[in-house]
Amino acid sequence: MTVHGFPGYQQTDSFPTILKVLNGQGNTPAILVATIPGSIWRYSGGGYTVM
Repeated sequence: MTVHGFPGYQQTDSFPTILKVLNGQGNTPAILVATIPGSIWRYSGGGYTVM
């Protein structure tokens, strides 16, 4: 899945919902399936967000 990691937020920021993060309305692009599942291994912060 896309989005390797997340830059984080300041304590004074308003935090987006998980759905907004998945749809790219946080501080990263949308989290999408970018390869055929099981075809390669790579770390995905977006994948952990989905889990």
